[in-house]
Amino acid sequence: MNTGTKSKCHTFIFVGNVGAGKTTSMRAVAKMLRQLSLNVCICSVKSTLYITMFLFGKIKSNTMLKVGVVFDLIINLLLIPLYLFLKLYIKNLFQRYDICLVEEHILGSIVDYVYASLRYNLGKVIRILLPILFRFTSLNRWTGIVYLECPRELLPQRWALRGTPPENVLYLYSQDLIFRLMLKVSKLYNDNMVLHIDTSRPIYVSAYKIYNFIISKLSKGAEQSCRSR
Repeated sequence: MNTGTKSKCHTFIFVGNVGAGKTTSMRAVAKMLRQLSLNVCICSVKSTLYITMFLFGKIKSNTMLKVGVVFDLIINLLLIPLYLFLKLYIKNLFQRYDICLVEEHILGSIVDYVYASLRYNLGKVIRILLPILFRFTSLNRWTGIVYLECPRELLPQRWALRGTPPENVLYLYSQDLIFRLMLKVSKLYNDNMVLHIDTSRPIYVSAYKIYNFIISKLSKGAEQSCRSR
C-alpha cells in the first residue's frame, strides 16, 4: 500500500481516562498497520515529574508541599520538551518510522497541571504556566488524536483486571475536563483532528475505527503532498 508516508513520520496521540484501554488499543492498531508493511512505533511519553513535592512533603507542612509542587511544575516546563525530544525525535533518527502511536504526550502533562491546580489550590500559578505548556503543544505537529473514553461505571472493573488501585476522582475529573475541551475545540474548528471512541464496546470495534481513522489521515496527507509537487 502506497500511502506516501516514507518521507514523514505521522504521529497519532492516544489520550483517555485511566483504564480506557489506550495501551491495548495502540497494540491492536499497530498490529493491523504492520500488515500493510508500515513501520510502526509505540511509546508512552507522559513526562510530568514530581521530585521536590515528595521531598518537601516529608516535612509534614502543607505550605512546603505546595512550594514543592510549584517548583516541580516550573522545572517540568524545561524537562517536558527535552524528554519529548529524546524519546521521540532522536529515536526516529536511528530508525525511520512511518507512524508513531504515542500515549499521553503533552496532553497528559496538561492534565497533571490542571489536577495540581485543583488539588493544591494553585489557580494563579497554573494560569501563568499553562499557556507556556499549551505553546509547546502548538509547536508539535500531530496527524491526529484518538480520545478513548470508558464510562465511569466500568472503570473499577478495568482497574481490578489490570491489578491497579482505584484512580483519584479529582484526577479523572481533570482528564475529562481537558479531553472534552479538546474535543469541543476540534468540533468548533471542524478540523477532524480528534477521533472520539467509547471503549465500552469490544476492543476489535475500537481498533477497526482507529485503523480507518489513521488510514484516512495518511491518504489525505498523501493527496496534499501530490498537489504540492
